Amino acid sequence: VNIREILYLKSEKNYLDFHMTDGVIRVRSPLYFYEKKLALNFIKISRNTLVNFEQIRRLETDFVYGVLLYLGDEKLPVSRRYLANINKKLEEGAKK
Repeated sequence: VNIREILYLKSEKNYLDFHMTDGVIRVRSPLYFYEKKLALNFIKISRNTLVNFEQIRRLETDFVYGVLLYLGDEKLPVSRRYLANINKKLEEGAKK
């Protein structure tokens, strides 16, 4: 699997869903295992979601959901707890 094809990873109970550009792959594995392996290209936006940083299109504030992150046609809510990490990573990317 090419890392660029992965949009995001979402943990549900004992399973991990890899949301790809062309579908979803489900594996039985904890999120933290892949969080360590994909640390350079991925960023955590909630307790159970890792997002491919290169796939982020925009961040938007919503009065109902708070901050939403857009990955192509998908939109995911960003936890306030992880928002500072995203802003930090965006600033680092802007400097490069």
